[in-house]
Amino acid sequence: MNVALAGVKLPPKRQLSANKDKRKIAVTSPATSTPSPSSPFTPFGKSPERNVTDKRVGFDFSKKELEQISPGSGRVGSPPPADLHIVDDVDDANAPVRVKTETWIRPTLQADTEIQLDGIDEEAPMAISPMAIKAAEVRRSSINWSVYLQSQIITQDHYDCIFILESYGKQKRDHLLNHHGAQCARLLLEMTWSISKPSPVQYILTMIDDFLQEDRNRGNAFHQYASAKDGSKGWALFFPFLNRDDPFIVQQAARIIAKLACWSSELMQGAELQIYLVFLKDQIRSGANDFRQSTARCLQMIVRVAEYRVAFTNLDGISSILTALKQVNNFQIQYQLIFCLWCLTFDPDIAAKFQNYNAIQVLASVLAESQKDKVTRIIIATLRNLLENPIEDALAQEHALTMIHSRILNTLKFLSTKKFEDNDILEDIQYLTDELESIAVNISTYDQYVSELKSGALEWSPVHKNEPFWRENVTLFNDSNYELVKILVRLLEVSTDPMVLAVAVHDIGQYMRYYPPGKKVVERLGGKDRAMSMLTHPDANVRYQALLAVQKMMVQNWEFLGRRIEREQEGGPDD
Repeated sequence: MNVALAGVKLPPKRQLSANKDKRKIAVTSPATSTPSPSSPFTPFGKSPERNVTDKRVGFDFSKKELEQISPGSGRVGSPPPADLHIVDDVDDANAPVRVKTETWIRPTLQADTEIQLDGIDEEAPMAISPMAIKAAEVRRSSINWSVYLQSQIITQDHYDCIFILESYGKQKRDHLLNHHGAQCARLLLEMTWSISKPSPVQYILTMIDDFLQEDRNRGNAFHQYASAKDGSKGWALFFPFLNRDDPFIVQQAARIIAKLACWSSELMQGAELQIYLVFLKDQIRSGANDFRQSTARCLQMIVRVAEYRVAFTNLDGISSILTALKQVNNFQIQYQLIFCLWCLTFDPDIAAKFQNYNAIQVLASVLAESQKDKVTRIIIATLRNLLENPIEDALAQEHALTMIHSRILNTLKFLSTKKFEDNDILEDIQYLTDELESIAVNISTYDQYVSELKSGALEWSPVHKNEPFWRENVTLFNDSNYELVKILVRLLEVSTDPMVLAVAVHDIGQYMRYYPPGKKVVERLGGKDRAMSMLTHPDANVRYQALLAVQKMMVQNWEFLGRRIEREQEGGPDD
């Protein structure tokens, strides 16, 4: 690509003259290199009319003005930047001089702290993440590209490209990116592949991320280059960076992939989509990820696309979000993760799967402890979706019962007394309160038990030791191929909560007591072995309840056994 055709003029290479009295400051531009004949792109050329004082590009300052410019920022009050070259061949002491400025950085750009979500996520101010702090540090860094050029690590074309993007004004830079985008994409990426040192790669990836944030359509340049290179899509160019050792490079590449995947006319599919979604899953639940907030931003973008939502859910994505939600206390990350769940609930088929992951209980726990309105708002909106969006009324009823068991009604009553600036929160709170109260009035003891059991959060509520309940409802445990019994046995396998284990093994014993044929059912489902394994549990109550359940498996006369245990506890003699 000819730079002159792009409307950009490059300064020529200058040398120190013999005159030491008068100096001019300019950026050094090495000599032009010969492009590779095999390159499918027109190389960067040199305009024969270059002039370092051309006021059509960049910023020009007199030497007097330059003395008041701070290093690398163009601000008043500090010495000139140390990386500028002194040229002593100017006769006029007031002649304009060029300062290399980081013109590609928008002062108000917050690409690393915000993703505009079409009015959904607009609450300000945003929390500053570690990723944002690191990105700002990278933008302020100064890379000596001429060293890489002289070492032949990069070519003259690479140097010219990065020089223009760094040193010239926004108008010239935009013209270059908009009219020669594929060429720039190729050159920038080739530099990241040629340079092994992390800092230049961080710098270039941050530059690319900011360019995409400025204009979504610039992603087409990477698709064009990828298509010309090997027939792939632009996001494929950044997948290798996900395997780098540098965490910032990994996360910056993930951000770029998210933008290209969500802002392109074609969707990511197949193995590429699966690899990327698995990467996000692993990163979002990794406690070692210092840039988890940035990963959550990527996921926020991804789950807003219907096809990506389905693929993410099929990879057990809901479980990954809930796992991360249990780990974090940072309100911003909580908000981002719950935002992802909220997006998922707009799909009725996905909303139907929330009950399998105890999602409502997790949301209820976060809601009860939330101190931030934005977190409260997104949880309330998610819960409302779980009542409104399911296709089947029975599923919505099941969600409501779980909310009641999770004591969300108590939390809602407390929230209704607070003052919120957003009226939508109060409307959603009132809707949930009305719906749950209407269901709570008509709920049966058995429905309460089923809701509690399916939630997995068993506790010593009155129903577990209510003898009339067991006599009247024990045969219902055989419905749906012994579904409730299977859940009890499953809890003995997977739960680590002593209370849950104690209640579950107690209920298995009650089932066998009031339904004697149930002993064979429990044994066939593996409940006998699990109950016996509880005999060595560290918790004394779990051991006690397991002992009673095992005795009920072995003894037929439950009433006789019960009276004997009572007498032994009272210290009375045997009959």
